[in-house]
Amino acid sequence: MHASEPVGHQYPGKGRFTPESCLALAQALPDLTIVFAHLGGGLFLYETMPEVRKALARAYYDTAAAPYLYSPDIYRTAMASAGPGKFIFGSDYPLLPPGRYEEGLEQLTPAQRVAVQSANARKVFRL
Repeated sequence: MHASEPVGHQYPGKGRFTPESCLALAQALPDLTIVFAHLGGGLFLYETMPEVRKALARAYYDTAAAPYLYSPDIYRTAMASAGPGKFIFGSDYPLLPPGRYEEGLEQLTPAQRVAVQSANARKVFRL
């Protein structure tokens, strides 16, 4: 599901499906596994709230466009907020080449990198 952050700079493709809408979708369809693009527009930050974490138990976030939207520290923030099992690497190629993600991904532990770059996708997509 394409998601956008409600604040920050304007860019082509920035939509209106923001964290509030993403959460409402997950709450309406609790048995559906959902991957929210673009880090869910920041929705993962709200997983520090117990009731939101419960509602997002089957939600995941891809990293597409993260270097375009956030500083490299976003990956550490993501791990602290929702945990490494919730993120799937996405590049938004050809908008951004995969190499643009290295600076942020290098901040993760080896286990976190494996989770984000491959293990979580294998789990979600049953690969």
